[in-house]
Amino acid sequence: MPLVLLSALLGGLLSRSNPAILNGMSEPAAKKVSGPAVFRREAVPVLLVSGVMAALIVFAGSFTGFLAYDAWIGLGAALGVIVIACLLFGPSRYMLTCFLVLLMLGHQFRSPFVLPFAGVEWHPRELLLLLLIAHGGIRLLSGKANLRPDNLHYFFFLYAAFFAFIACRGLWRQMPLEDLIAECRYPIFLATYFVMVICTGGWADLRYYCRLILLVSLAVAMASLAFFAYCFAAGHVMSVQNFLGEFVQRQIGPFLLQSVRANGHMFFEVAVVVLLSLLFCREVSWSRRFVYALLIAVFLAAIAITMMRTAYIALFLSLIVLFVLFLPKDLQFLAGIVGVVLGGALVLAAGLLALGNLSLPGMEASIKGRLIEVMGALQMFRQHPLLGAGMGSKFTGMGFVSKTTLFSVAQMDYQTVHNVWMYFLFKGGLAGMTLVSLGLGGIAARACRIVELIPCRKDQLLMRGLLAAYTGQLIASLAMPRLTYPIGAVFLSMIACAFVMAARETDRPKH
Repeated sequence: MPLVLLSALLGGLLSRSNPAILNGMSEPAAKKVSGPAVFRREAVPVLLVSGVMAALIVFAGSFTGFLAYDAWIGLGAALGVIVIACLLFGPSRYMLTCFLVLLMLGHQFRSPFVLPFAGVEWHPRELLLLLLIAHGGIRLLSGKANLRPDNLHYFFFLYAAFFAFIACRGLWRQMPLEDLIAECRYPIFLATYFVMVICTGGWADLRYYCRLILLVSLAVAMASLAFFAYCFAAGHVMSVQNFLGEFVQRQIGPFLLQSVRANGHMFFEVAVVVLLSLLFCREVSWSRRFVYALLIAVFLAAIAITMMRTAYIALFLSLIVLFVLFLPKDLQFLAGIVGVVLGGALVLAAGLLALGNLSLPGMEASIKGRLIEVMGALQMFRQHPLLGAGMGSKFTGMGFVSKTTLFSVAQMDYQTVHNVWMYFLFKGGLAGMTLVSLGLGGIAARACRIVELIPCRKDQLLMRGLLAAYTGQLIASLAMPRLTYPIGAVFLSMIACAFVMAARETDRPKH
């Protein structure tokens, strides 16, 4: 297929080219641009130039009278120029830190504001993505991009090629343009992988971003627990969904409790798995293990108050994968086969149930709705088995809306579904599912190989935890659509880039 050939060609450019030529610098020269030298050589000149530009803006606004409120608007414009200049031309950690933090704290599809332009409503996360891509382009053109090879690029290209494939398929089937735009604005965040790859190095960057994500997740978890405690103590329960998250009342037995699903709660599960993996490291002191245990308790409590069964399942599956990764190689292979068989049986059972009786007594509204989604996706797949229905395609079914203990039913159009693997199947058919399976499966296989080669036990357990969290999220995607959200695309990019960084440091020649 042309897309497969194109992805292989692009992967070859990254995986087989001479790193010294691609980087525009030798290995010793590349090492010199890290640490304190980064600030002296990159940040200070950028601050000086942007400061001069900001002064010119303030002076021009005051002199010409163009700005209605010279002092305030001039000051805002000056600060804006300095911030944007630092993000675009400064060290990559500035840009990536800003991007990752705002994406973690942002909602899947709601935003505090939107900017209409050219007939499209632009969300802040999309504007930040454009800024990130521009930063990557500047690094590439200035010869500061790190394009060292790794076979993992091929697999990520295959996964990204799936979305290009279904977009072309949707255009071929002449799907409505507004539906195409609405659906493609999430997978474009996969472009973050390419910027991360060329703007990061080895273990130093990897540890920095891991600490950053852990601290942000901890802050969100503690804020969630504080809000839950306030609602419980005050007896105040609300049902609100906004750009901060979902805060819905839940009936638990005789109690009406507040569920708290703040933005970024996906990383609570990742943090638990990674910290639990590090807990078994003999190189870690007992005092640090105690801190890890406390953090695990905090994140487990934050996961509990989400009252989200799919989050519980995702964590449980990730922990099973982590346990399997600690087993000997032979048992790992056997466990993998058993897992594939059980997963296939589960998918088959869900499909048969969806095609059969959906009015089972006692079935909850959310489960009924997801079975209807599975049935509709299978029907679309039967109509377009080879190439899929394409991006922008829809099917009509009954939608179940649950409100505490009651639910309502209404007919609705489904453009996406909770079961991500069914989404892959009905949008891309067998051809698209092949791209996705090779891409995501190849990333996992390459990650397993990288973990085996890491010499440091602590670093190996860190990456083992990330691999378990990644695999658990893939399996849990049978019931939740995280991978199709912007944060899901960024999560995949982060995981893949983390293993690329680990491979770079592992493959570095020892002197």
